[in-house]
Amino acid sequence: RIAAAQGGTGTLVLTLQKNGVDSALTITIAAGSAAGNYTDNTNTVTFAAGDTWQLKIVNNATTSTSMAGYSFKVSGI
Repeated sequence: RIAAAQGGTGTLVLTLQKNGVDSALTITIAAGSAAGNYTDNTNTVTFAAGDTWQLKIVNNATTSTSMAGYSFKVSGI
């Protein structure tokens, strides 16, 4: 979810990392996109006990007012 429109000069890219490595689960929010929820409904990542996760956020806009937040849904437990 971004709380404000993404800056018009670049994308916002969120990537889930597993054990410090980028996974296929990525959301790219285009320049000028409206505030709202964004989801990667295509890719999944499997975790095992002891795995770690990080969320990498790269804002490619030269000016931006967007703020990113995130939520997680656990399944398969």
